[in-house]
Amino acid sequence: MLISILIRKPNLQSDGYPEITRGELHSFLESKGHTVASNPYEPDINAELIIINAQVIEDIYYSLIDDILYRTSINQVICIIGNPVACARDFIYEKYRRINAIIPGEYENVIINIINNIESKTDLKNIIGIYKEKKNLPEQRSININYDEFPMPDFSYLYYDSSFYNKICYLTTSRECNGKCSFCEGYIYRTIVNNCCKKYKTADRVIEEIIHVNTAYQQSIIAFSDDNFFPNPEEGKLRAYELAEKILSKKIKIKFILNCRADNVDYEIFKLLKRAGLMKVFIGYESGSEAVLQRYDKQISVDSSIMAIKTLNQLNIRCDCGIIMFDPWTEIGELRQTIEFFKKYEFQMAVEWNGKSILHMAGHTKLRKMFIDQAKASSNFIFNEDYFHNVYKGFIPYPFFNKTIMKIYGYYMNNLKKINMYDRKNILNNTLELLERAIVEY
Repeated sequence: MLISILIRKPNLQSDGYPEITRGELHSFLESKGHTVASNPYEPDINAELIIINAQVIEDIYYSLIDDILYRTSINQVICIIGNPVACARDFIYEKYRRINAIIPGEYENVIINIINNIESKTDLKNIIGIYKEKKNLPEQRSININYDEFPMPDFSYLYYDSSFYNKICYLTTSRECNGKCSFCEGYIYRTIVNNCCKKYKTADRVIEEIIHVNTAYQQSIIAFSDDNFFPNPEEGKLRAYELAEKILSKKIKIKFILNCRADNVDYEIFKLLKRAGLMKVFIGYESGSEAVLQRYDKQISVDSSIMAIKTLNQLNIRCDCGIIMFDPWTEIGELRQTIEFFKKYEFQMAVEWNGKSILHMAGHTKLRKMFIDQAKASSNFIFNEDYFHNVYKGFIPYPFFNKTIMKIYGYYMNNLKKINMYDRKNILNNTLELLERAIVEY
């Protein structure tokens, strides 16, 4: 079967994730004997199947799938949502009716079953692992693939990019995270998959991939796009230490970026990682309020966040931070604590940060269920199937239980457009100062 894997039109807001999954998916399908089209921006018109990789719903929009299908005779479309983090949206089937199947999370066994059914012209509805109904999670499925045995990712599509020689190459090393954050849909999906094997690559395998992209594609800047570079606390640190030692001993000249939790930051490990080429870390600190961290089940304290940022500053490693300023339960005291925390320490914001900083209550998460239960008991919210879709598209106001917070958020959002989002150095302080003015106003 000729398969065309489609990456959405370039979208800076989620750059990276669909690319690496496309690279791994390309080589995985080729290893199963399928022919894979190499142009990431337009599907091969002779293809029998289009696969869309998407980290967020906007990636499906940017793929321009409706327009592409209108111009071709291809009628089989699969959407893989958020590899390795599942971010399925309830309304995908309704909005994109040409999509035949949605696979949230790990795709390997599921996608082979789908392809077999398409080739035999068998109904897809009985395949385990497909997102079938808005109300239900996919059934549990066993992913019994050794991550170290994956074929090397195919990055040939990079040649279609005019900025090829300045491009960051994205690699994944893990599908695990020891966090259990109550807003994380990735955690929910990880709990339903039967963990019959380790979900991370060994240091030796990661080194192989680094050498592969370094020599075959001349890429020297690498972003490890894992949810958490340290798949579990102790083994993760040992793997990081071993990887850094191997990079140094083999004299591999690279710079790299990683994501982790605040409690993963260890002075000696990160000192060695910096020597090996670490230049930036992303950590979702979320808040400077203990109450908020507990609400999010972060399993870290404000003190551990402070220790992490002090360590990174001491090592002169840039730290981009994740912030959630607002959620339905936000109180003024929590806002003040968060402002104080982020103003006191040296943080920088990721390129895609737009200042909105509201909690996204993803489907099936603990916080979304908690909100629904409490909101149903309130007369302030009227629910229907499109409620959350309408909230995040801005058709109805973001829901707050505290009316004063709702006014503060309205003032904040109305004035946010006055802040220069391209001034990455000062954007955080400018938004925090705006938030302080909003609190004083109300």
